[in-house]
Amino acid sequence: MHKDEHIFINYRLILALILLFFVLLFAIALSYYAPSSKGLDIFVIIFIAFLIIGLFLIEPHCCIVTTDGIQIVYAFGLKECAEWKDIRKIYSTTRKTGKWSYADAYQFIGIKGKKAFFMDGEFYKSKRMTKVLEQYAKNKLEK
Repeated sequence: MHKDEHIFINYRLILALILLFFVLLFAIALSYYAPSSKGLDIFVIIFIAFLIIGLFLIEPHCCIVTTDGIQIVYAFGLKECAEWKDIRKIYSTTRKTGKWSYADAYQFIGIKGKKAFFMDGEFYKSKRMTKVLEQYAKNKLEK
């Protein structure tokens, strides 16, 4: 890691994956010990496993901010990246993180990459990220 490279990990993804993993273990244990319909138990287990895989694939894993630009990294090496000159605007928005929960995020307008349907140029907001963005792109940052 270079001195001018700041890496922001998506801790919400890690916590959600851990929570879903424990729910999966609970569903497996419940289906093994509690007498009920095995078809429904298998469906619930498969559904939770698909949630874990889907969440891992579509949520951004980390954001790398350097003096040159920004990268938002997803699973399997998918990236959205842009140099600071290409980014037109950075504004604060609200990102839906569940059925009833929301989190503040930064929307980067002008970010490029081989766009998949879930890549939207957003990454979760933090105090440290705000400080770094003010350092590198103060004129593009809208509050």
